[in-house]
Parts: sequence; structure tokens; C-alpha cells
Amino acid sequence: MKSGFLSLLTVAASVVFSGSGWGQDAEPQFELGFSGANSETISGISGLTFSQTIDCILTITENPTEAGAQGWSISLAGDSDLEIVGITVDGTAAADEDDGGLRSGGFEKSELTEGEGNAGAVSAIILSFTEFVALPASGTATIARVDIRCPFPEVDATETKVVRYVDGLRGVGQPVDNVITHQNSGILPRTTPYEVDLLGTDENAVTYDCNVDGVVNIADAVCLVDWLFIGGPAPGCRDAMEFNGDGRLNVADCISGLNYLFHGGPPPASGAGCQSYPDCDLQDACGV
Repeated sequence: MKSGFLSLLTVAASVVFSGSGWGQDAEPQFELGFSGANSETISGISGLTFSQTIDCILTITENPTEAGAQGWSISLAGDSDLEIVGITVDGTAAADEDDGGLRSGGFEKSELTEGEGNAGAVSAIILSFTEFVALPASGTATIARVDIRCPFPEVDATETKVVRYVDGLRGVGQPVDNVITHQNSGILPRTTPYEVDLLGTDENAVTYDCNVDGVVNIADAVCLVDWLFIGGPAPGCRDAMEFNGDGRLNVADCISGLNYLFHGGPPPASGAGCQSYPDCDLQDACGV
């Protein structure tokens, strides 16, 4: 027996494709995957939270017809202690046409799922009930975005965190499977997981603590000015003084730090207080 989402997608496809005359044997290849910044190991202070937004993508290949998917349902979960904490179709092909997407008079339901063995997220999309609307016949489209989070691992430990498409998670409706609707049929896609490697590091420097006394105040701005323009001692950790996050250490960082300290300006780009600066050898700086 089909799940509620699958039945709804199949009915919608039947309405729009009725009388189209397309052959029933044509079946393109669909693959569900992810896209995100995972090409390199991401380091962070052990125990603090890693968070990231990744794209759910649908790739269509070997398509003998002139149209792509008219709808789909997806169900996904994180391995181990990785949580999915948000899901949206905003900014994707599944968004309403008034918001830059393709959906026109269709259906959208995206939600987090909860409970033991049921934690993750689901999304169901029908691009239109009343007219022919479909993804392009071939290529890759973003169909949802999810927010993930987990703690960074222990110091010097590297862990691989994984998000997978898994059938059967349940929100407020019936269990949801990963299904693509094309030409009156619900097609099971191939799936590819998302993997990101995380490295746990030590706290080793206080942001904007130029003189390495464990306290951030006007003396640190003076310390930076002295080094930049008067030949004074170098900051204990130069990376920690790069306040505004533009990749350059100059007078703008002096001003940004002062604005933060005395005028309610934005906090340092790398985070206030003890942070991880891998190129600085100041293992005791945070304990001052």
C-alpha cells in the first residue's frame, strides 16, 4: 500500500499527464544527493557546536522524455550525534513561483521529524495541480536546504559526520519515502549521502588579546597600533587580532575592535573570547 505522500504525488502526476500520449516505458535516472562545503576537514574547538547549511539536490540523467520531475518526496536523517535542525525550500526550485521557484498552485510540506529512530526531516512537493510544471529534463536542481549541527570531536580527533536519505520517517502525516514523480509513475531514485570531516582542536588564544594578558581592553588596541606603525612588539597571536574577518591585519582591525569594546559594534568575526587559531602556538593563553 502506498504511503500518503506517494499517493498524493501519483494522483497529481496522473491529472497533469492525462492525455499526454507519452510512452509509459520511458524512465530517466534520478539521483538524490547533497551539496555543501565538505571538500576539506573543518576544524573547531572540541565540544563547541559545528553548524552548516547544506543543499538537497536532485540530478536527472538519461532522460528520453522532454520533462523532468513534477514532484517528489524526500526523507533524510543524520548519523550518530549529527542533528538536522531546520529544513526549507526557500531559494530552491521547490519554492513558490512568486519567490523565484517553479511551484505554481501545487503543494509543499516540509518539516522536522522527532522521536527515537525517527529524527530527521521530510519534504513533499507537487509543482502544480492544474498545469504542466516540471524540472528541466536533465541537470541538477536544488530542491531543499537543511541546517545541520553537532559538537566538534575531542582534541586531535577527526570524525566523519553523515547525512543520508532514509525511507520511512514520519512527520504529522504518513511515513515518507524517497520517491520522484515522473510521467504518471513514482520512481525510486539512487541516493548519495553527505559526509563532512570534523577535527577537534584546543582553545589557544583570546580574540583581540594583543598583549596576551587574558583580558581584552584598550591596551590591546594600543598594542596593535604600536606594532603596525611604531615598531612595537608583535601581537602574541596575529590571527587573533584580525578582528573584522577580511583576511588582512591593518588599521581597520584597530577601529573594529574599539567599536566593539566601546560603541556596541559587531563582535569579532572569529568569535569573542577563547578561540582556536591553529597557526598560533599559545596553548596556555586562554588560561591566563
